[in-house]
Amino acid sequence: MAAARGALLLGSAATAWSQLLLPTGEAPLGWPAATALASNQSWPMGYQPPRLSGWKMDAEGRPMTCWSTTVLHDHEKGWPGLCLGLFEVGSVSTEALCKEACWGDPRCSMWQFVTVHEGKPMDPPQCWIGYGRDCDERKGNPDSIDVAAAERLQHGAVHVYRELGKVKVNGLYSFGLFEEGTEALSIQRCRDWCYSSIVCEYWQYSTTHGCFADAPHLSSKQSTGVEYPLTSTGYITGTDEANSMVAGQYVQHYCPAQPVTDTKDDVFYDPSKDTSGGGPPVWAWIIAILLLLLLLGCLLWYFCVYSKTGSREHRSLRSASTDQDDEEYSKVEEAAKLNETMSSQADSFGPPPAPPPKQAASPPSPTSYRTSLPRPASPTRVASPTISFQPAAPVAATTSYTSSPVAYTSLSQATSCKKCGNAFAADAQFCRFCGSKRGEVLSSVQPGLLNQGVAYNQPGVVSVSSQYGSAYGGQSVRLM
Repeated sequence: MAAARGALLLGSAATAWSQLLLPTGEAPLGWPAATALASNQSWPMGYQPPRLSGWKMDAEGRPMTCWSTTVLHDHEKGWPGLCLGLFEVGSVSTEALCKEACWGDPRCSMWQFVTVHEGKPMDPPQCWIGYGRDCDERKGNPDSIDVAAAERLQHGAVHVYRELGKVKVNGLYSFGLFEEGTEALSIQRCRDWCYSSIVCEYWQYSTTHGCFADAPHLSSKQSTGVEYPLTSTGYITGTDEANSMVAGQYVQHYCPAQPVTDTKDDVFYDPSKDTSGGGPPVWAWIIAILLLLLLLGCLLWYFCVYSKTGSREHRSLRSASTDQDDEEYSKVEEAAKLNETMSSQADSFGPPPAPPPKQAASPPSPTSYRTSLPRPASPTRVASPTISFQPAAPVAATTSYTSSPVAYTSLSQATSCKKCGNAFAADAQFCRFCGSKRGEVLSSVQPGLLNQGVAYNQPGVVSVSSQYGSAYGGQSVRLM
């Protein structure tokens, strides 16, 4: 019965309002006016905000649960929580369920979970909810119960329209002076009581009379409540009681709009549909950082490792290439010098003599040939002579020279030319470069045919073997 009675009392304090009106700004300067009409017209919307006009109601006219709940006082943090004027919730026997019952109903200002009453353990423990009063000393009986847990809550938010000082609002419920604590703490307790009740619109604290608050469910015992709209007859100024009011407010309770939560934390969040434009996702930053670290690692490796070993290898290759180039250049330079020497020798000797006259043809011999060696266009060496095969008469194996004959040497004893130092072929009788006969030094050599391997000092037929060795059988050759 107590639980049902409590629910009815809590429900009677809530007045339904068809239009949601969120409070903003301050109360107008012309409020309260001399009449109700003037007071209403002083507000921008044309009327003084009704009680709970900023709170949504369900189909039965009861305030709906708000997403925002604030703990104003906590037994765990030292608040006694020994409140009277509560209602027992008989079906709840655990602390968690007791807390949930009050957090889920915006009409519940506080909850209290009691385990011992009058020195006797309670089995099961009791859950009490409601507005609560005398929460410090329980009217002088603090040891009558043991409170295991208790909280005073603020459902939703509170908007302050005006500070009320040096004025006494009629129709408020008097809670009296608090029995302990400083004046500042007493003012805070009085304010928090009003903030914990969504139907409380006024609260005041007097240095002589204590706390006053708007409590429709309690004011019937003392007065008829605060008039609506408030007029100049609903408050008092200029008296000692009015001047004792050092703090007070005219407020409005409302449930604020719930902030938009981050959809990225939702299980069903789809990144492809994100239009927030808040920058790249986290995975993109991770990839970018990894690529940056990889780039830095490559740079460090290049400057610390490769630049040292690579430069040494480059210097080695460049040195080897330079040596090879120098060797090839030396060879080219030597060939150029040899060409220059040969050219100068040819210029000093003059052009070669005219070829000898043709003689009568002789019967062909299988081992006798006629060779025609054309004069080269330049003193440089030609690749090979032009050979014409013609029969020639056999000649003696010796040659007549205008100079005195020189004693021959054995062919097996002469391996290089005595004149120019060139090496003889295995079966050659004359030097292929200067024309000297193997084993003797010629007194004179005709220039111009040094590169053809032929030497003579008189026109006519000489018995020689050319630079090509036994290719011509060592027979007589006529120079053309």
